[in-house]
Amino acid sequence: MMPYWNNKLWLLMLGVVLAACSSPGSSIPQPYQLGPKLWSERNLSIMAAPTGNVFLSDLNWVTATNGWGPVERDQSNGESAAGDGRTLTLNGVTYAKGLGAHANSEIVYSLEANCSRFQAVVGLDDEIDTQTQWGSVVFQVFADGVSLFNSGVIRGNSPSQAIDVDVTGRQQLRLVISDGGDNVYYDHANWANARLVCAGSTSLLNPTGFTASATSPTSIALSWNPASGATGYILERRTTSTSFIQIATPTATTFTDTGLTASTTYTYRVKATNGTDITTGVETSTTTPAVNPQQTPYGRSTPWPIPGLIQFEDFDEGGQGISFSDSDTLNRGGSYRDTPVDVLAGTGWGLVGWTAAGEWLEYTVVVAQTGNYDLRVRVNNRMAGARFRVLVDDQDVTGLLDVPAAGNWDTYNIVTRAAIPLTAGTRVVRFSFEAVSTTDFAAGNYDWFEWVAGSSQPQPPANPSTFTANATSASSVVLNWSAVTGATSYALDRRVGTGSYSVLASNLTALTYTDNTVTANTTYTYRVRAVNAAGSSGGVEQQVTTPAAATGGNGLSGRYYDNIDFTGTSFTRTDATINFNWGTGSPDPRIGPDTFSVRWTGQLEARFSETYTFITRTDDGVRLWVNNQLIVDRWRNQSAADRSGTITLVAGQRYSIRMEYFENTGGASAQLFWSSPSQPREIIPQRYLYSDSNQPDPIAAPTDLIAVGLSAGSVYLDWSAVSGASSYIVERRTGNSGSFVQVGSPTASSFVDNGLSASTTYSYQVAAVVNGARGSAAGASVTTPPIETPINGGSTASTRGVFGPVRDFPLVATHAALLPDGKVIAWYSYDRIGVYRDMQDANAAFHQSSIVTLWDPVTNTFEEVNNNTTDLFCAGWAVMQDGRLLVAGGNLGTPNGSLHTNIFDPVSKTWTRGPNMRAGRWYPSVTPLPNGELLITGGQTETGANNTLHEVWQTNGTLRQLTGATTSGRDFEHYFPWMHVAPNGLVFHAGWNNTMSYLNTVGSGSWSSQTWVRQGPGRYYGSSVMYTPGRIITIGGGQTATATTTLIELSGTNVTSVAGPSMAFARTHLSATLLANGRVFVNGGNRGPLFDDSSSVYDSEIWNPASNTWTTTARSQRPRNYHAVALLLPDATVWTAGSGGCGADCQPGSGSARAGVNQLNYEIYYPPYLFDSSGSLAARPTISSVPSSIRYGQSFSIVTPDAANIQSVTLLGLGASTHAFNYTQRFLALPIQSRDASSLTVAAPASANLAPPTYYMVFIINQSGVPSVARIVRVEP
Repeated sequence: MMPYWNNKLWLLMLGVVLAACSSPGSSIPQPYQLGPKLWSERNLSIMAAPTGNVFLSDLNWVTATNGWGPVERDQSNGESAAGDGRTLTLNGVTYAKGLGAHANSEIVYSLEANCSRFQAVVGLDDEIDTQTQWGSVVFQVFADGVSLFNSGVIRGNSPSQAIDVDVTGRQQLRLVISDGGDNVYYDHANWANARLVCAGSTSLLNPTGFTASATSPTSIALSWNPASGATGYILERRTTSTSFIQIATPTATTFTDTGLTASTTYTYRVKATNGTDITTGVETSTTTPAVNPQQTPYGRSTPWPIPGLIQFEDFDEGGQGISFSDSDTLNRGGSYRDTPVDVLAGTGWGLVGWTAAGEWLEYTVVVAQTGNYDLRVRVNNRMAGARFRVLVDDQDVTGLLDVPAAGNWDTYNIVTRAAIPLTAGTRVVRFSFEAVSTTDFAAGNYDWFEWVAGSSQPQPPANPSTFTANATSASSVVLNWSAVTGATSYALDRRVGTGSYSVLASNLTALTYTDNTVTANTTYTYRVRAVNAAGSSGGVEQQVTTPAAATGGNGLSGRYYDNIDFTGTSFTRTDATINFNWGTGSPDPRIGPDTFSVRWTGQLEARFSETYTFITRTDDGVRLWVNNQLIVDRWRNQSAADRSGTITLVAGQRYSIRMEYFENTGGASAQLFWSSPSQPREIIPQRYLYSDSNQPDPIAAPTDLIAVGLSAGSVYLDWSAVSGASSYIVERRTGNSGSFVQVGSPTASSFVDNGLSASTTYSYQVAAVVNGARGSAAGASVTTPPIETPINGGSTASTRGVFGPVRDFPLVATHAALLPDGKVIAWYSYDRIGVYRDMQDANAAFHQSSIVTLWDPVTNTFEEVNNNTTDLFCAGWAVMQDGRLLVAGGNLGTPNGSLHTNIFDPVSKTWTRGPNMRAGRWYPSVTPLPNGELLITGGQTETGANNTLHEVWQTNGTLRQLTGATTSGRDFEHYFPWMHVAPNGLVFHAGWNNTMSYLNTVGSGSWSSQTWVRQGPGRYYGSSVMYTPGRIITIGGGQTATATTTLIELSGTNVTSVAGPSMAFARTHLSATLLANGRVFVNGGNRGPLFDDSSSVYDSEIWNPASNTWTTTARSQRPRNYHAVALLLPDATVWTAGSGGCGADCQPGSGSARAGVNQLNYEIYYPPYLFDSSGSLAARPTISSVPSSIRYGQSFSIVTPDAANIQSVTLLGLGASTHAFNYTQRFLALPIQSRDASSLTVAAPASANLAPPTYYMVFIINQSGVPSVARIVRVEP
C-alpha cells in the first residue's frame, strides 16, 4: 500500500552545513550537500482502523516528520531524496519490512482502539558504518501521550533493541526519534519489522512473562509463557559490551544458562518460531551474584597457605552450592562436620568418601609467591573410572586426572601434576569429581592434597606483554619491551620484508635495544623472546618501516573544506609552509573566500634538543597539536593575533603535527612560526616539514574541567566526556609545582577526591584513555575551604544578617529552581561559563544539550543530570502540580529560540521531551495557573522575532494556543515578562515596560479591554515581586540603574500604582527574594550601565511591607549581576549564585565583554531573623510533622513542641530564578485557627487564585520572629 501524499513540505533549516550522511554507493558517510532538510507530511484522508498483523510500512500514517529527506518504507533513510535508501540492516541482520528515518523524526498512526501490541527492532542502520560510534539517537514510543518505550542513547556500534508493548484500547501511536546528544550527524535510524497486532490477527506472537533469575554466580534460570502457534524458541544472550549471540533453540519454555561470570549483567532475548516465521523477541536482564562472602576457610581465620598440605575434610565454610556441592543429604561415615559431605576415618581426622560425579569441594588458599607448583593428591578407588580436575579461581589448571584402580578400599595412590603456574594472592581451589559410573562412590575417596613449591618440569617464561618498535630515522630503530617474571635474559630476532627470521641479538638483560644496521625505506619485523633455563617464549612481534633517507621536507598536507566544520566536499594539496594572507580573496578557486576550513597534517623534524615555542597567527579560529599534544586552542572568531604553546623536542626526531583553521567572514590569514633558545622566531621552513595526510586524530584533552571544593577534605571534579574514551586518568599535586600523582581512573566523566587538607590549594590534571593510549591533559586548580565554624555575625547580625563563605559551584548558575525534594537544579548552557556564547560559536544551533547540576544544600554535594536534547539557555520553567519541572524553550544560537519543551523528574533524575510549541521561545516566562495548567508567555522565535502567541501547558500533557490573546500590536514585554496570578484568577502583566493589563487564559484566551500605565521609569532588568496576593512591588532596573520602586495594588479588575520608597542603592540586574516572614530581600546588581561589573553593588537591602521602609543589610563578597540567581531555601536562608556566563575572556568593566567575571561560586545569606541580639544563631522552632498535601479551604494540623510560642504560619512558593525575575515565588500568611500544647490547627489557602496548585514551603515563626526550617507540602484542590 503506497501512502497518500497530499501535503508534502520541504523545509531548508537554518544553520551551518552539517557533516555527512551515507550515499547509496559507499559505506562511509558523504556530506549533506545543502544542509539538513526537515521533511514533513500530513495525510488528510480518512483512515480505516488497522486489522490483522500489519506492518507499519503498509499503512498510511497520520503525520510524519523527518530530519533528512522523507521517511522511507522498507528501506533505510539513505540521502535526501525519496527512495534512495538501502535494505534495512541492523548489526549485520537485514529486514525486508520497516521504516527508515533520521533524527529528529516523529511518525503518528491511528489505531482506533483496534490493536493489542506494537512490535519492532530498533537501532542505527549499518549504512553509517557500525564499526564507529557515528550517530546517536533515542527511540521513544507513545500511545495516547503515554510513554511505552524509551531506548536510552543508541550509537552506531550499539546492539539493536527489540520492542513489544501493549497498545490495547489506544487511539493513537506516536514513534519518536531524537538526537542522542552530540548532534544529528549520521542519525540514520530504523524501525525494523515494525508491525501492529490488531483485531483479526492469527499470526505468531512473542512469548510473554519472560523472566531471568540468577541461581548462582555462574548460572541463570530462564522461563516464559508459551506463545500460541509456536513450535520452538530461539534464545539469545549479550552482556553490556557485546551483541546478542544465539545460545539455544529449546522447545520447552524453560532453560538454564550455565558457565557464566559472577557479578555480571546479562540480557536475554527469546523469540518464538513455527518453522517459518520468527517473532521480534522480548528481552529481560539480570545480574549474577558475587561469590558468596560467607565462604571462609574451615577452622581457621586465615586462608590455607600454599605451599602446604590440606586435608580434604577441611573444605570451606559456606554451605551447599557455595563451598561444596553434594548430591545427597546424608552425612555418612562420621560426624567430623555437620554437612551433607560424607567424611570417613583416615589420616589426620579422616577423608572424604562416597564421592559422585558432579560433586565438588572448595578451599580458600593464599599463594605465597607467583611461580610453578607441583600438586600431589592422596586418593583411593577400588575400581577404574574415577577422575577429578582442579580449578583455581574457576580456571582449569590440571585437566582431567585419572585415579588408579587399587582393587580394594585400603590402598592409596598419589596422583600428581607438575609445574602448575599460580599467581600470588588469595585464591579459591575447587576439586571437581567426575567418574565413568554414576554410583555415589564411583569418584573415589580423597585423603589430602599438597602443593609443593618449585617444579620438576621447568617451564619457559611468558612473552613480554608490551613490545614497541619505533623507526627514529632512516638508519635506526629503537625497540622496547616489558619485563617478564622468571626470565633471565631476552633474545631479538629480525626479518626483512617477507623473509625468514635471523637472530639479531641474544643474552640481553636490558629492556631496550637500538638496531643501527637498518636501511632506509625498508620494512622490518622484529620478535622479542623471553629466555630462562627451560627455554624461550614463543615471542611477540612488531613491524616497522624505516623512513626514506632525509632529503629535506616537502611541506604539510593541507585538506581544504568549503565550510567551517571539516565536512562535505574537500580537496588536498601540499603546502610548503603555513604562511598565508588571503585577505578577502579565496585560498583556491575550488572554494569560496569565506566560511572555509583547512586541516594541515604531517611530521615535523626538530633541529635542536630543547623546548620549542610554537606560535600561530590566524584570522579566525585555530588549533595546533604537536606530538599529539594540544598546545594552541583558540577556536573562535578573532582578529589576527599570536597564540602560542611550548613542547620539548629531540634533535633529528620527527613528531606528528596537525593544525586546524577556520575562516568565518572578512579577512583570512594563517601563519605557523617556531622558536627555541637556539632558533630565532621564523615561519617553520619547508625542509623540516613532511607531508602525511593519514595522521591519526590526536586524543583531545577533556573540556569544561572544573574543580569544586565540596568541603575541607573533599574536591569534586567534572568534565565533558571525550569521544571513544574507555576511562580517564586523574592526577593531583599540592600547590602549583612538583610532580603529579595519579589518584583515580574513573570511567565516568566526574570524580570525587577525598581525604584532603583544609585551606589547601591542589592542582589536578585529567586525561582520556582511548584504545589504551593516554591523551592530552586538561588542568584545573582549587583551594579547599576551611573547616567550617558556626555562623556568628557579631553585634549587627540581628539587624543586617550575614553572608556565609564563598563556596565553589560547578557552573555559572544562570537558571535555577528549588525542587520539591529540597534540592536545587541549575544550569547555564551546553558549556559551564559561556565560552562560545554571544555569536562566537557558529555551530551553537547544533549542540542541543545542556550541562545541568543538581545540588543538595544539606550535604553540599553535586550530581550531573544533563539534558541531551536541548540547549536550555534562557528557557522558562516552573514546578508542575505533580512535582516535575517543566522547561519551555531554550536557545538555537543567539538570539534564536527553541520550540522544545522538556520535563525533569526529580525522583528518577531523568529528562523527557514534551510536545513542541508552536514556535521557539528564548527568554519566556512560565506561570502556574489556578487550574493546574502552566502559562507560557513571551520569548523570541527560531528567527529571532517576538513570539506573539501565548501557549498553555494542559494537565493532559498537551499544549493549547491562546489565539485570542496575541501580543501583536500591544505594548508587551517579550523578554521574561512579569506575569502574576491575581486574586481574581486572571494573570496580570506587570512589565518590564510600563503598560499593564490582565490576561484571561480560559479557552483561546483574551486580554482585558483596559490597560494601565505603571508609575515610574521603565524597569529593564529590574524585578517584580507579588509580596502578598494582589500587591506587587517593582524594583530598580533600567538601561541606567535606578533606586526607585513602584507599588501596585490589584483590586477586583482595577489596578492602581504609586511610587514606593527608594532603595539606598540604584540597581539593575538585581535579584529580589521573598523571605520566610514576607519581607523582600534584594541583592546584587550594578549601579552603572548594563553588563558592567565595575559598578557592582555588594550591599544588600530588605524591604518591610508593613513599614514600607528599606534597611541596608550585609555586604556580599562577590558581584551578582547579569546571569545571577537567588532562591529562598527551606532553612530560611537565601542562596545567591552565578553572574557572568560570557566565556573565558570576560573582564570587569569592559562594556563589550558582557557580564564581566564568571562567578563559579555561591554565597548563603543568613537573614537577621536567624540571630539573637548577641549575633549568635537564635534557637529555632521546629516542625515535627505536617501533612504532605493540604487542600483549599480546609484545615490542617502542624505538630510542633513550640506550639504555644508560635505567632504566625507562612506559605512560600518554590522559587524559579533567572535574569532578575523569580517566576514562581509567592507569599501567603496562613491563619492559626487553634492550638494546643503540641500542635497548631491552620487554615489552608481559601482558593487556587491565592496559591495555584503546586509545591510550597510551610514555615512557623515564633514570638521572637525566628522561623523554623520549612516542610515542603503540595497544595491541591
